[in-house]
Formats: sequence, C-alpha cells, structure tokens
Amino acid sequence: MTAVDARPATSTGARPETGTGLRFPAGFRWGTATAAYQIEGAATEDGRTPSIWDTFSRTPGKVR
Repeated sequence: MTAVDARPATSTGARPETGTGLRFPAGFRWGTATAAYQIEGAATEDGRTPSIWDTFSRTPGKVR
C-alpha cells in the first residue's frame, strides 16, 4: 500500500537548520518504507508464531 500527499507543506514557523551542507534538487521528494517483519515484534509473543521470514532469517548463512 502506498500513500502519497503531493500537497505543499504549510509553514509551522520553524526555521530550517542552516550550515548542514545538504542540498536537494528542486522537486525532490522524501520517501519512507517499512516491512511487517520490522514492526510485528517477537515471533513468540501474544500468540504469534514464527513466519516464513522468521525461519529463513535464523538459518545460518541466509542473511548477512
């Protein structure tokens, strides 16, 4: 699922930090993402059982 709000942000009165040296081109848009595995929590809590990714990620040599 992807949600995009293309409306311009409104000013909150906050001043941007200066002197960071970071420059982004005009029209640059930030993006974020997450995966269920990152937010679901422990595989054995609250009745949850290990998912296929829990099993895969615990297999030696599969994830570096």
